[in-house]
Amino acid sequence: MLLFALIATGLGQTLTALAATAAIIDAAPAGGAGIASAVFNVARQIGSAVGVALFGTFTATASDFTVGLRLSAGLAATAFAAAGVLALSARRRAGRPATEEAAPL
Repeated sequence: MLLFALIATGLGQTLTALAATAAIIDAAPAGGAGIASAVFNVARQIGSAVGVALFGTFTATASDFTVGLRLSAGLAATAFAAAGVLALSARRRAGRPATEEAAPL
C-alpha cells in the first residue's frame, strides 16, 4: 500500500516541479529568468533535504513506524495546503490592478 502512495508522490512532485519552473520563468523579467530558476531550484532542493531529514527524525523517534509515518504525511499535507493557499493568494494579487499608485498631478 505504501508503494502506491510513494509512486503517486514521486509523479506528483515531478509534474509540479515542471509546471512551477515554467511559471517562474514566465513571471520573471527576461534578464532575470536564469536567476529566478536558480533560486527556485535551490529552494526546492533545500526543502526536499529538510523534508527527508524530518521524515527520518519523526519515524525514528516515534513509538511506532506508522505513527511517525502518519505525522510526516500530515505535516507534508499541511505544507502543501499552505503552499497552495499562498499561490492562490499571490495569483489573485497579481491579477488585480494597482489601486494605491499615485495619480499624476
